[in-house]
Order: sequence, then C-alpha cells, then structure tokens
Amino acid sequence: MPNQAEVSQRIQEGDTVTLTQSFMDRHGLHRDSMTFIRGKVTAVHRISVSLFMADIEWNRPGLSKRLNVKNLVKVEN
Repeated sequence: MPNQAEVSQRIQEGDTVTLTQSFMDRHGLHRDSMTFIRGKVTAVHRISVSLFMADIEWNRPGLSKRLNVKNLVKVEN
C-alpha cells in the first residue's frame, strides 16, 4: 500500500477524484450508490510531515469538503 507522501504527490489540485473502496467500506457506503461520485480537487494542504488533506468540490451534496488524500483515488475525466 502506498504511503501518505506518495498518495499526496499523485493527488494534485485540478484532479478528478472519487472515494477509495476502503473508505466507503469503513463508513458503510454502498458501492452501487457511490459509483458516480466525482469531485474536483481545489487545493491540497500539508497538515504535517505525513498528513495531506484535499479540498474537494463534489458532484453530489452532503459529502465532506475536506478529506485525507489517502481516502481518494484519481479518476480519468
């Protein structure tokens, strides 16, 4: 599994992302209902040496606007 720094280098401002399967599983979110969830990363913040958070504009309401980048997967547009 990639470490936090590796993931943060892959997730950049302007990227389109979705939630990781492990994040959905931990929060009881069903894959079928989340299939079309997409968000645009508007900023990436380095909180500490090993913690990066991304601000995201989601295509659906009700999702957190800031998430740890380890919970995100980049998707092709």
